[in-house]
Amino acid sequence: MTAKRSTGRARLTMACALGVALFVASAAPSPVHADARRREYLARLDLVLDGLVRTMHWVERYRGTSSAVRFAHPLVERYVEMAGRMTPSPDLVALHPHLILIAENVERAVAAAENDDMSMYRQRVRTVRLEMRTLETILAQLEVRLPSMSR
Repeated sequence: MTAKRSTGRARLTMACALGVALFVASAAPSPVHADARRREYLARLDLVLDGLVRTMHWVERYRGTSSAVRFAHPLVERYVEMAGRMTPSPDLVALHPHLILIAENVERAVAAAENDDMSMYRQRVRTVRLEMRTLETILAQLEVRLPSMSR
């Protein structure tokens, strides 16, 4: 009976050791996984920024038409939502707060244009431009180029 117990314990010990090894291996991201996560974040960052910038240009063009601007507002709200759901890789964490600020200020600028509050609209656009410059500086420091920002 002791032989069976020790075999059972050995199996249990082996299973626990295997479980711990798998947990440790999964907890530490592999370089391949980290690189894929980085590329995914940068691709999403590029898409969201491109959409925000295009929407700002579009709103500027149709600023006097509140029904047209009203059309753009839900689009920008969705960009804010998507930016908030994005998770940067550890080396890109410095970018994310600026993306959030850009998205939120574009949304507020569109809301101001929708309400014909041109003073608030201009203030929000200035904030967006300032945050874009900050984001571009961080990207340059990280030696990262986004296709949407090289136009």
